[in-house]
Amino acid sequence: MTRTLWIPERSNELAIKIAYAVQAGRVPCLGQYLDEDRAKLTATTLATLYGDPAFKARCVVIEMRTHDDGRIPVARIVDQIGELAAAIILFAMIVLVGIGSLYEVMA
Repeated sequence: MTRTLWIPERSNELAIKIAYAVQAGRVPCLGQYLDEDRAKLTATTLATLYGDPAFKARCVVIEMRTHDDGRIPVARIVDQIGELAAAIILFAMIVLVGIGSLYEVMA
């Protein structure tokens, strides 16, 4: 099971801590955590309120990984550049495997 949260916060570390607290139920899951546009609006409001431009909506993905004793949540920050790089590498590898297979057949 994967859960995506949009956390408006100053740093990645604080966003991950909040995501773990939401997953554990210690912090209520606010509507802004589920919607990217609301999180961005909240981040801009917090940035103007505190005068700190470091506030931005950070995308935190929580994956439930299987462990010996059950399932544990693992949170990570997702950024657009990393997603784009992964997609490019994935499609490049498909082409390279196809070319390698053709080369093996032709040899």
